[in-house]
Amino acid sequence: MASIYRAGTLGKCPNSENDSLNHQLPPQVLGPLAATMVPSAAFVNGQFSLTVHGDSGASYVVEASTDLKAWVPIATVVPVNGSGIVRDADSGSHRQRFYRVVAQ
Repeated sequence: MASIYRAGTLGKCPNSENDSLNHQLPPQVLGPLAATMVPSAAFVNGQFSLTVHGDSGASYVVEASTDLKAWVPIATVVPVNGSGIVRDADSGSHRQRFYRVVAQ
């Protein structure tokens, strides 16, 4: 006979058919998927532009670095229909700059 148990409980649900105790693990909550970035073909108004592809409605932080050691957040993006555009207003002040995206 099948019994129904609530996730995250220890014990029988009120509508179970026997008195045995069963343990169910709580449902796993998954975070947003890792995002990808696609650089634009050109600067927009003197600013480097990139597109972040990720889960719609999830929040991602785009970080920049000049040495791959120290990272600073430059924007937070929440993709709509799977993508969002980020422009780095400070990109013109650096000889080189690296970017990464981190799910929040």
